[in-house]
Amino acid sequence: MTRIGVGFDGRSESRHALDFAVALARGCDATIKVRSVIGSPLTEREDAVYDPDWLRQARACATDELAEALRGIDADITGRVVAGVTVDALADFSAHVDLLVIGSRAWGPLRRVLVGSTAARLTREAHCPLLVLPRSAATGEPAEREAAVADGTPVVAARSAAGGA
Repeated sequence: MTRIGVGFDGRSESRHALDFAVALARGCDATIKVRSVIGSPLTEREDAVYDPDWLRQARACATDELAEALRGIDADITGRVVAGVTVDALADFSAHVDLLVIGSRAWGPLRRVLVGSTAARLTREAHCPLLVLPRSAATGEPAEREAAVADGTPVVAARSAAGGA
């Protein structure tokens, strides 16, 4: 393992994933690549409420937040901000790393049905092994009891490149 990828959105769960990846990279002398994805703020296509300057502002904010998170980390680390659908962008990113580390908010089954789950979808779409750190590992707060399972698969899952869990 020479390249560890991290999905980063600035929340405590992704900061914990970054910390974990840094410690892991030090142990195996790997480089770290961090990807932050800017998704659309709109749930409906309504051009009247879309601010054309939004993407530039969101990218600037995400770039500043990522730079702050990476500042002071003593490791071979790079970061990049991209725009797109989070799961799709991270799945594409996973083709270029040996391990992808993400944090999970574990919002529970109702929220997952309404919003979807990045971690659950990535367990099926990642091109490399995936390490999902549960919300409780980052915050000390337990996740919802039902969140321990996503589609019958444990939320904390390692997925092989061949597609097995």
